Amino acid sequence: MESPIERIKLSQTAKDQLLKLRRNTKIDQWNILCRWAFCRSLAEP
Repeated sequence: MESPIERIKLSQTAKDQLLKLRRNTKIDQWNILCRWAFCRSLAEP
């Protein structure tokens, strides 16, 4: 099954936050980071 969303646009602030998270966690793939961040955002009230 193919995903309907192939790309999303991020603000510069979001990119900077992902870069910081990437450095701190040593996770090198954007896909994993973005999925993790999305799931985390859903868990917040």
